[in-house]
Amino acid sequence: MRLKDILKQFDGITGEYRVCRIAVERLYHQFQQDPSSVPRSQIRVPELPRTLRRLENTFLVHIFALFEAALRELWANAFHRTTDPPVRVLIDVVGAATKFLPSNFIDPVHQVRELRNAIVHLNLPAPPPYTFSEAAHDLRAYLSLMPRQW
Repeated sequence: MRLKDILKQFDGITGEYRVCRIAVERLYHQFQQDPSSVPRSQIRVPELPRTLRRLENTFLVHIFALFEAALRELWANAFHRTTDPPVRVLIDVVGAATKFLPSNFIDPVHQVRELRNAIVHLNLPAPPPYTFSEAAHDLRAYLSLMPRQW
């Protein structure tokens, strides 16, 4: 696996998020200006604001899944490990093993992981707000210091 391919996928997810956000915002504003412009047979009106609220969470889970897959691939191929540790452990161990990764790159990644867990496991207390853009930036920064190929 090549790092540049993973970072390209990160950029793709970020671009998809922007497109979806703009599209849903425009559709919502269009509905507010002219409710008849939105075909009610295709979209239920209460779904628009709810979709806007949940869009960041949806894409945050998506980008974290890519991040976790990259870490697991790195774990197996670069570290030659056959174990399947929790992602919390992977973040710490891979981060500690990467001599060029400053320690201040690890804490933000754990914050993203905690937010992802709160989103996926609905019964967890929500951590402080973290935007999709902040999360994508922190995950990408962590990965960008990994080996170029593994």
